[in-house]
Amino acid sequence: MDKTTANSLLLPVPYIHLFQGTMQLSPKSILRAKLQVLEEEYDALEALSDAEWDGEKQKEWEILLLRIEAAEWLEDEMSRGN
Repeated sequence: MDKTTANSLLLPVPYIHLFQGTMQLSPKSILRAKLQVLEEEYDALEALSDAEWDGEKQKEWEILLLRIEAAEWLEDEMSRGN
């Protein structure tokens, strides 16, 4: 994973609603908010029954896992100061 790929994967993740008026939009807080959204999406997909699971949900799952990996990678990079 590289920084460009990770940022590209995370770009479409909504997060601004989690700040509710506060303007603490540092890169770390934005990343944490996006990771929270991704974890909520993960929980929702994981809770689906077999009957609800289809090809579209499988694609969503694969993209979600890539985005989570990207967020975790960026978080590690930020903690190292890169």
